[in-house]
Amino acid sequence: MPGSRRHAPLVVRRLRDAGVPSEHLARLHSPVGLDLGGRSAEEIALSIMAAVVRAIRLEGLVAPTARDASSGSGAVVDPVCGMTVVVGPDTPTAVIRGVTRWFCGPGCRDDLVAAASV
Repeated sequence: MPGSRRHAPLVVRRLRDAGVPSEHLARLHSPVGLDLGGRSAEEIALSIMAAVVRAIRLEGLVAPTARDASSGSGAVVDPVCGMTVVVGPDTPTAVIRGVTRWFCGPGCRDDLVAAASV
């Protein structure tokens, strides 16, 4: 979760007060990214991506797939932007070449549908 060491605990407290289950809150990582000393948005983005690479290569992180959503885990990766999407009844979806895909929003869905029809 992006945010400073001071701000992130406040967000977690608000989420807890709003009824977010503790097992979901336990999955949050903050501050996000490796501590590379970055200051600019680009440097912070690089530190976040470095943490993702570390999680994949050294910690065995596996991105959820469409199969995970259909089996009830409830999360998939948007094939356009790479964002993790919690699947619900209002989640934008499209069937492309026989495969159901879920998206973070209608923009990503429309982009992939347009690209698939070319």
